[in-house]
Amino acid sequence: MKRPLSKTQYITEARLGEILDQKLDEKLDEKLDKKLDEKLDQKLAEFFGKMVAYFDKQFEERNKKLDKDIEVLSRMADAAEKRIERVDHESVALGAQVDRHEVWLQRVTDTASRSI
Repeated sequence: MKRPLSKTQYITEARLGEILDQKLDEKLDEKLDKKLDEKLDQKLAEFFGKMVAYFDKQFEERNKKLDKDIEVLSRMADAAEKRIERVDHESVALGAQVDRHEVWLQRVTDTASRSI
């Protein structure tokens, strides 16, 4: 047999509705929080994926530009080195020519001084 409820055990319809509304709100908040967290995680993953792709593209473009600049500088350095080598060879040749001219002048001077 069922025991009768005491005065404190009676729940009014209004109070029952409040309790049910509160429980329903809590469950909905939990579900909504879970859905929002999932959606936020998804959107953040998409965002960071796009950011990584953007930065990768930017770095790739800058690396290509730097590679081109380095190639140009390398060619310029090679050309300067060749010019320096050519000037060095010309300088050596001119030095040898001056040495020969000195020898000739010395011979001419020796011959001229004997003739006088």
